[in-house]
Amino acid sequence: MYHPAQIHTLRLMHSTLYKLARDIYSDSGIQILLEMLHSFISLMMFTYVGMIVRSNPHITKREEGGNCVQGRIKLFGAPRQ
Repeated sequence: MYHPAQIHTLRLMHSTLYKLARDIYSDSGIQILLEMLHSFISLMMFTYVGMIVRSNPHITKREEGGNCVQGRIKLFGAPRQ
């Protein structure tokens, strides 16, 4: 299923992120830790969205009179009523 090298890499990343969060919390407190966590999650989300858009160029095609909201609807799905 997963290659042992991938599992090792993920465990190493988890360990590094855990140590970083622990050090930030011990030095600066919860407020800065939460701000940095928010920034990290936002960066990962926008990187993911950028990779999707880059791999599917039809998502961002705009028709005459269209706008960028239509591209978001294609990417995330229509809003629920």
